[in-house]
Amino acid sequence: MQQRPSTTPEAPRAEIPTFPEGSFSRLGIRRRSPHPRSRWRVLAFPLVTLLALASYTEMRSAAAEAWLFSQLASHLRARLAPGPTRQVRYPRWGPYDARLGYRALPERLARLRSRGYRVLAQARFSPALLQTTAWGLPPPYSEKRRAGLRILGQRAEPLFERRFPQSAFARLADVPAPLVSALLFLENRELLGPGSPWRNPALEWDRLAYAVGIGVAGVGPGHRPGGSTLATQLQKYRHWPEGRTRSPLDKLHQMLAASLAGYRSGPNTLTARRQIVLDYLDSVPLAAAPGFGEVHGVLEGLRVWYGTSQATLRTGLGPQAPLAERGRLLAQAVSLMVAQRRPSALLLNDPAALQRATDRTLQHLAQAGVIPAALCQAARAHPPRPRSARPEALFSPTRDKAAQSLRLDLLPLLGVSRLYDLDRLDLEVAATLDTHTQHQVEETLSALTTPAGARAAGLYGRHLLHPGDDPARVLYSFVLLERNEGSNAVRVEADTFPGPFSVDRQAKLDLGSTAKLRTLALYLQVVADLRKRFASLPPGSLATQKGPVSASEPLWATEDPLTSFVRHEMAAHPKPSLPELLDAALERRYSASPRERFWTGGAWQRFSNFDARDDVRTLSVREAFRRSVNLPFIRVMRDLVRHEIAGPGGVLEALSHEGPDADALDRQLLARFAAREGATYVRRFAARLRRARPDRAQAPRRPPSANPLERFVAGWLRRHPRAMTAALLHASEGARLKAYAWLFRTRHRDAKERRIQEELERAAFRRIHKRWARLGYPFPTLVPSLATAIGASADRPLALAELLGVIQNDGRQLPTRRVRRLHFAAQTPYDVLLAPRPAPALPWLRPQVARALRRELLAVVETGTGRRAAGLFAGLLPEAQAARLPVGGKTGTGDLRYPRHGPAGQSLPARVAGRTATFAFFLGERHFGVLTAYVPGPVAAGYHFTSALATQALRTLAPRLVPLVAGTRAAATTIASTSAQRD
Repeated sequence: MQQRPSTTPEAPRAEIPTFPEGSFSRLGIRRRSPHPRSRWRVLAFPLVTLLALASYTEMRSAAAEAWLFSQLASHLRARLAPGPTRQVRYPRWGPYDARLGYRALPERLARLRSRGYRVLAQARFSPALLQTTAWGLPPPYSEKRRAGLRILGQRAEPLFERRFPQSAFARLADVPAPLVSALLFLENRELLGPGSPWRNPALEWDRLAYAVGIGVAGVGPGHRPGGSTLATQLQKYRHWPEGRTRSPLDKLHQMLAASLAGYRSGPNTLTARRQIVLDYLDSVPLAAAPGFGEVHGVLEGLRVWYGTSQATLRTGLGPQAPLAERGRLLAQAVSLMVAQRRPSALLLNDPAALQRATDRTLQHLAQAGVIPAALCQAARAHPPRPRSARPEALFSPTRDKAAQSLRLDLLPLLGVSRLYDLDRLDLEVAATLDTHTQHQVEETLSALTTPAGARAAGLYGRHLLHPGDDPARVLYSFVLLERNEGSNAVRVEADTFPGPFSVDRQAKLDLGSTAKLRTLALYLQVVADLRKRFASLPPGSLATQKGPVSASEPLWATEDPLTSFVRHEMAAHPKPSLPELLDAALERRYSASPRERFWTGGAWQRFSNFDARDDVRTLSVREAFRRSVNLPFIRVMRDLVRHEIAGPGGVLEALSHEGPDADALDRQLLARFAAREGATYVRRFAARLRRARPDRAQAPRRPPSANPLERFVAGWLRRHPRAMTAALLHASEGARLKAYAWLFRTRHRDAKERRIQEELERAAFRRIHKRWARLGYPFPTLVPSLATAIGASADRPLALAELLGVIQNDGRQLPTRRVRRLHFAAQTPYDVLLAPRPAPALPWLRPQVARALRRELLAVVETGTGRRAAGLFAGLLPEAQAARLPVGGKTGTGDLRYPRHGPAGQSLPARVAGRTATFAFFLGERHFGVLTAYVPGPVAAGYHFTSALATQALRTLAPRLVPLVAGTRAAATTIASTSAQRD
């Protein structure tokens, strides 16, 4: 039964009636279930409450973020493994990635592979990291605060190093406390504050909410405070295009990247947050200063923009420093923190605006209690004034010529246009240079340029320097290479030229009689080739030949002398071995008489010997080489020219085209001469007319001479004043042939023959040049003159050294290397290690030819012009060890003079352009090089030294070379003391 409600003050309590199951259906009443919205209304409050509590707890502790991001970051890894890989994705933008070279690594690696390098090891991305970077996020890793080019020597000794920024704090404890406090207050107040150790360094919720609210309210960007934390700013100016945030999606990506980077070492971010402060202080971009370049970091900014050093900052902001000094330095540092949002505008263009902004910021810091009021007033009393003038050099350019040469080599190798960009790459280069020996040689060569050093080295005397000569005018260069497995490694490369120019690799010098080595190599190689050509012929056919060539006969009159010699030797001595034939070729005799005139190089020329006593002698090729006598080698070169013209497969055979008659061949050669010489005159006339004033360019001050080509050029330039020289040459083809029509009709056979001979000689020297190029000759042409045999075509010391390496290696050429290894982006996700690919040795010379040349080079030192180098290591090494280091080489004296003529054609004293003394040498079985002494310019007319100066200088260097050449460093101290006693 139901009870009535009680009348007591208690609230009435009605009982809920119960009905049997199915009662509603029997009464026709439908039972209604609760509405879903009613359920959510019931659950909404507790859910919202729980969500709010969870959000609040998460905002305070960041536990969930720490777990989530640390788990994600643990899968974003890269590991270095042998060999190349495609399991890597390089950044596509970002100033940091561009400056350190990470962005250009794909193109750079392809370039290096095409230049003979191979990948030894490369970093591989994990699958998760590949996917993350595909979404546009940079890999989370410990980014380098300082990086740059580093070059190491053969034994990993530092040879060159650049690190940018050059000024940086080593640790956070080294940063003055006022700087840290001001930075955190302005940019990221809660970053190092008390709280959870799991805090996300990329988020500061109240600051972010305030920035979003201001943005929604539509406040202009000039007055809107940034919502980015320091961690997010690091990601932005390092890895995003132009260091900017272009959209809300960019901001989200930057925050995600900063979160992953913050948790890469685990959930606890305290160490990471402290590192973020240090990274920001050392890497924030602060514009580019004139004369210095990009400025990064507060410490470097203080040096560049205000001239404040780290030591000054550390003591000046200390508690014991005067208040005025503390204020001045604080104002400078705060100005850089303010300027980081618009560095170029404030530091370069509007210093007054920077001062106003700094003043407002200082007041704000004082009002918030970050700095004392007194310090604020002291800082405001010293408004910052960035230096507008070019700052002093914060680092001096390297004076190490070897390191400078290596840097210049790396520019084309890596496809970098400036040393400025090269020095900022995250790159370590392992070079082949022996740093210890390099420095020893540099010091010795520098000493030779002083009177005391030259005298101690014995550089004064007969064929050396005279007492009145200034040794400071003499430039010395030295290069030493070592043959290794698969390459010739440059161990020493030094010179005394005061600048970045490399004498060994960039100079074009008259190295005198060292050209006889190239001539002799070609001579013996031609003999070897002819033997191979005639080896299959029966002896009877070899004996059938034309008579010997007379010196007075034209070049094309009879069979060339070298072919005749080989035919005769092979007929007289059936099947001679190649060494026997080469020995016979070295015994061929030539006159040393200087009385003969030679038509060569388009003129009649005479040559002389160094020693007049040789003028009446007839010498073998061997003796002429050992004693470096000129005239026999002039005649050897003439025989080589005759061989290239009339020998098997020579110029005449190539021009014959199924054998035209002699007149047709003459006309063909004369037409070539007319076209070539006419082009020379056309260029000369055009240059003369174009040098005139513009109003006279079309109408010369004086009428053209009777020369028909000059009249043609003047008329053509009137009609085409802006045309290129190539168009003029094309238009003048007919005029050139017409101007030389007299040559085809002349009855003077001598004039024709001289011009025909000149064309044949030019064609022969083009063929000789191809052969010399195979021997490492570095220039694109040869002087078409017999004087090339004694140095007229010049040479380069390094190229000459490489020829010695070929001879030492039985005629096989190996590539010259200065770099053993390239290591890009070490200890980063883009880590890659490369080395030169082993290259096959190229056969430049036949082994028998190389051995014959090596014997002759040894004889030059034993009995010839290189006698000063004999016994080079005697007394420096034990006798048995010194015997294993035989010394061979070739000397050369270059006297570069240009003939001059007066207006009436009279001869004037020649213009002196330089003088050289050279010794190209090999030491033992693996080392070879060149030492050159060079006096450039007209002052060389007062110097009369010969190649003896170079060999004597090498004797002075010998004690410094022994530790390297002998293959031991243990004897270095003993050798140094022995050298001191000898000096």
